[in-house]
Amino acid sequence: NTSWRLNHKDLAKVVLNGQEKEKFQLSIGDLLISRVNSHELVGKCGIADANEQGYVFENMLIRVRLAEEVEPMFMAQQFATRIMREALRNVAKRAIGQSSINATDLKNLKVRLPIRERQAQLAMELDARLDSVLEIACLVNQELSAFTATPPGLLRQAFSGSL
Repeated sequence: NTSWRLNHKDLAKVVLNGQEKEKFQLSIGDLLISRVNSHELVGKCGIADANEQGYVFENMLIRVRLAEEVEPMFMAQQFATRIMREALRNVAKRAIGQSSINATDLKNLKVRLPIRERQAQLAMELDARLDSVLEIACLVNQELSAFTATPPGLLRQAFSGSL
């Protein structure tokens, strides 16, 4: 999945003191980047939005707060590109079944940035296109499920014109 939306599947409740909470709390627009993962998934990125306000992140992730001139959604989408994924895999350190990157690896990445207004426009267009693709994929899966649920004999009759 190339989505930059965060997955809420595996959440855990934690109790933090005030200082810890302040240090690890997410803000809208923060990027969360997988620091340790399989070689294919290291560097996978998601963006915190209003749904994650008040959440904290864990140490398998790197939180990135961007400069004012960088549109968070645009940057999160860049992390899903083939070029960025390859760059991250090239700098990742490998250890028994896992790869890792660090903040320095991220700081050394080169990204071309148009002006912020153009970044925002491109990000919205790409997000809308992804939503359309996901809707189509859902419809195709529904059709495929209906097709595979149809008894083979009925399908043979339908395709032979004997229904």
